[in-house]
Amino acid sequence: MMVFRLLFRSYNVWISYPNPIVPQTIVHLRVNLCENNQQWFFRLRQQYDRKEIYLLAEGMKDAEVFVDIGSNVGIYALTIAQAFPNKQVVAFEPLQTNFDSLQANITRNGITNCLAYQKAICKADKPVRFYINPIHDGGGSLILPEVYKTGDVEINVDLYQKKHPEFQPWLEVDTERLNEVLSQRSVVKIDVEGAEIDVLQSGYDALKRGLVDLMIVEVIQDTVDEVVQLLDNLGFDAFILPEFEAMRKGTLLPWFVKNIICVRKNTPAHGRICKNVAAIENEIE
Repeated sequence: MMVFRLLFRSYNVWISYPNPIVPQTIVHLRVNLCENNQQWFFRLRQQYDRKEIYLLAEGMKDAEVFVDIGSNVGIYALTIAQAFPNKQVVAFEPLQTNFDSLQANITRNGITNCLAYQKAICKADKPVRFYINPIHDGGGSLILPEVYKTGDVEINVDLYQKKHPEFQPWLEVDTERLNEVLSQRSVVKIDVEGAEIDVLQSGYDALKRGLVDLMIVEVIQDTVDEVVQLLDNLGFDAFILPEFEAMRKGTLLPWFVKNIICVRKNTPAHGRICKNVAAIENEIE
């Protein structure tokens, strides 16, 4: 990434690979090699978050809509939309550059069942500030940062902004509550860099009504206990990925950020996934 950034402002390439859910279908993805997250897409292709994507597809057996919150360039949204052409996908991505690539990817793949919105999902009923991470295209958040982080690299925000006075640290984005998005049985993925509590609380009523049986939520150590407690209140079990370890209060994440799978208790999805972990893992392998 650093080499490309030294030479180019942006360096977009198209990559193609078999859809991990329906391998006879090809995903075409535009990625910017000057961006951290998109280089991982380029390197891993159909192996990127394969277990998470498989689990979301498993949940779609009982749902009509996939809601992708923090879609980035759309790798989850594109994969699910292709695999389930008769179902609806709704993707939300606040960052302009990512949103432009998301729209380009939807068009390039000829996908007609995916709607993309440049909005943030949260409790606010007016536009909010979205803080940009200049060293990680997937690291922007509604949470005011103290450091810019990517992997094991951290840069103090104040020092970075003093060194780069031209950098615009935030943009204003429109908002929508998850309660307003969820009107049918849905599967949800949330990747919002520390704002996951706000997202979940914005959908509390719809989640309580049982419109969602399965979610994948990215958590950080600062939010994990509150997320797990809120999910428990809503009737979900939570398991850390990829190990499928049950989440409890005080769980220490093995990395500063981690995906967890959240499955509503006493549902078909819970039975298929939580009681058949070994079979799922073997099929993924």
